Formats: sequence, structure tokens, C-alpha cells
Amino acid sequence: MRVVPAMWSVVSVCCATLSAQEEPFVERVGDKVVVRLYGDELLPELRARLADEALAVAESALPVTYKLLASQRSDAVKVHVHFDEAPFREVEAKQARVGYAREQFVVAGNVEAHVLVRPRWKNGVLAALGLSAVTKDTIVLQVAGMVVRQRQPAAERDPWLAEVAAFAVLEQLRNPGGKVDVDIAYDARRSPARWMVANQRALGFREWCAMPDANSLAELAEQQARQAMIAQLLTAKSSGWARRVLGRAPKSSEPMLVGRRAALELVLGKDWGRAEEQLAKLLRGELPTWALETEAAEWRQGGLLVAGDAMMRAGVKLVAEPPAGGYAVSGTVTVSEGCDLRWEFAYDETFVAALLFYEGQLSLQHYDVKARKWSTLANRKAPIEPGKPVAYRIEFRDTLRVMIGDQEALTAPLKGWDVHRPLKVCSNSGYAILQETRLEPLPGGK
Repeated sequence: MRVVPAMWSVVSVCCATLSAQEEPFVERVGDKVVVRLYGDELLPELRARLADEALAVAESALPVTYKLLASQRSDAVKVHVHFDEAPFREVEAKQARVGYAREQFVVAGNVEAHVLVRPRWKNGVLAALGLSAVTKDTIVLQVAGMVVRQRQPAAERDPWLAEVAAFAVLEQLRNPGGKVDVDIAYDARRSPARWMVANQRALGFREWCAMPDANSLAELAEQQARQAMIAQLLTAKSSGWARRVLGRAPKSSEPMLVGRRAALELVLGKDWGRAEEQLAKLLRGELPTWALETEAAEWRQGGLLVAGDAMMRAGVKLVAEPPAGGYAVSGTVTVSEGCDLRWEFAYDETFVAALLFYEGQLSLQHYDVKARKWSTLANRKAPIEPGKPVAYRIEFRDTLRVMIGDQEALTAPLKGWDVHRPLKVCSNSGYAILQETRLEPLPGGK
């Protein structure tokens, strides 16, 4: 069954005009959560809808966090959601500095957090899609982390443990069954470790909790991936792990790392090698269909949503490598108005060859890396309509052959390009939804 996400009414949002008397934020007040959403460039009705959505996301973290902690007690928390980066950076500059530009942080007292929205979709895309998965995930992590730090002795002293608990909350909300192709960020957090397990490499699990504080967004992503997997293992070991690990009263004289390991050993035991084997067992199994190249892609209602912007390319690649000889990739795709979805099927350090899906047409293009310029090799009309799913099939032999529905829409020579590198799907404008993606060899080899 083909599923197309329900979209907001773009017309109703785009007909609104921003009043000069509007406050710089929209505030929504829940039982124990307050959300303020900032965005000068957002139209008023859209700002109001996004604030409602942000509050619902923030409140969704509370019952799961309370269940994890076996406690309903927490102070009210406030989350500031920023669409404009400059005001976010002004607030960040007043906080404790780190070695990189953050995208979220908690202020002193564990009752207030700031989140920078990403990617920065335009009003029309936001009106259709709402908040991105990465923004919603960040809101959940901040709310859960603040509640945990408020009430748990070990987490109050060591925020790293609170972050482990926050990932347990997030993944219980997003992917409680731990399946692939449900949450692309969940899959991405496990991708390097899955590769190491598949290739019989040691994970070095005991040292995961000894990583120094992140000094870049890349290091932060690595740290968070490991925290998520630690949370997964703790959950697999004991449903009541949080009360034991987070409830441990740290000794005033013990170093933080010593206390951290002692807390984890209350559930994992002191045999870290055995714990690593148990984690490796959890990581084995079916591989996801897609790997995340940037965070501007997500699974949404049965399809892979790819939605970039002018500043952030949305990029994913198929995990499975193309089979030897001729092969085909097929499925269904739904493009929005103004989308430039492209399949990058041949590339190296000097060029990229790509097939672009547009409204009403296909285009075969070549990018010269040195000249930083795209050139068109072929353009063909194709029955691609915005908002309507259409079946496609792309065949790679000595020539490229593209079917849209039952119509042969484009054929072109492949110029001797190596088409056996992982297939990438990218977009810098609009959005597309990919479903039922299949990769298969063609009979007869070439």
C-alpha cells in the first residue's frame, strides 16, 4: 500500500501576512512544559501551528520519562525553539562556552533549554511538512534530560548519564521495537558499530563511557550514538535499569568517570567484555535500506522523506551496493512542486552524473567538480505530477533506461561511467517521498 503523508494546507498559511505588532515568539503552555517558538520569517498562522506541534512533541517526552524513572515528579520546564540562528547564538554566547557552535543547550537549573531548528525549510515546505524529525528529536532529548537531571543524584552530578536516559526515552517514542527502516536517525546512530560487528572488529565498549567532552558536532554525534546504544543495552538487561543507575548516590570524593562506570556496572556487571558481546548481538541482523548522509531526511508514514533547503542538501544513499553487471532500481516517488530530486549514480573526485526528477520532466546531468558547474546531457518530458505517487524504474546497462509508469521516458549512453558505487538520492529544494525502493540485478548481465 502506498502511503502519502497528510499535508497541511499551504494555501491557508501562505495567505497570511505578518503583523508589525506580532510578538517575537509564540508561547504555548502545557501542564509541565512551556514552549516559546521564535521565527521572524515565519508567517503568523504557520508560527502558531508549529508552536502547537512543538508543545505536543515536548509533552510526549514526559510520560515516557516518568515511567523510566518510576516517578511523576518534576519541575516545569521551558523550551525555546529558534528558527533564526542569530538570536539563538546571542543566547548561546551568554552560556558556558564549548569548542564548537551548538544546536541545543540547557541553561543552569535544568528548567530551560534552547533548540535551533534544522534544516531551515522555507514557509511552503514547513507548511506542508511541519517540524523536521531532527528538530522534534532534539526537543524530546532536552525535555527528558532536564527532568532526569532534576530528580536523579547520579545524573545531576554527571549529565552524561542523563543523556543516556534521554536517548532511552527518545528511542522508546520513535522506534520501540528497534526495527530498521522505521527511524533513519536510529539506523544512522548504529551504522558504524554495525559495520564493526559485521567485520568482527572490537567495539571497545568499556571505553565508550570514557570519551572526552565533544569538541565538534561530529564528535557530539559519535558520543550520542554510543549513548543511544548504551541505553539500548541497559534496557535489554533490565526494565528498571534507570532507577538503579541514576539513583546511585555518587561518593563526593570519587572521580566522575569512576562513578559513571560504577553506576553502569550495577546493571551491566563488571565484565565489560561480556557486555560488549551482548551489545554486538543486539546490533546483528537486518540492515536498513538507506544510510543518512545529512540530517535532512527521515522516515515518515511508510516512506523516506527527502527535504533539503538552499543551505542544506538532503542526502541519503542505498546501503546495498549495486550488483555486478546490469541492474535496476525501482519503486514509487512523490515530488512536491519545485522539487529537484536527483539520483547520483556515478561519481568520483572529478565529476557527478545524476538523473533528476522534476515536475513534468527528467534530466540527465553532469557536474564538473573543478569548474563547479552542472551541464545538461538530456532532457525528456515525463508524466511526473506534484503530489501524485508515480512508479519508476531506472536500468543501468551500457545505456541508461528510465521508465515512468509504463512509459519509457529516457534512454541515454552511460559514457563508460562506473555505475557500481552506492546510489545516492539528494535534493536542495522542495521535497520528495520514496517508497518501496528495490535494487535488483538485470538478467543477462550487461
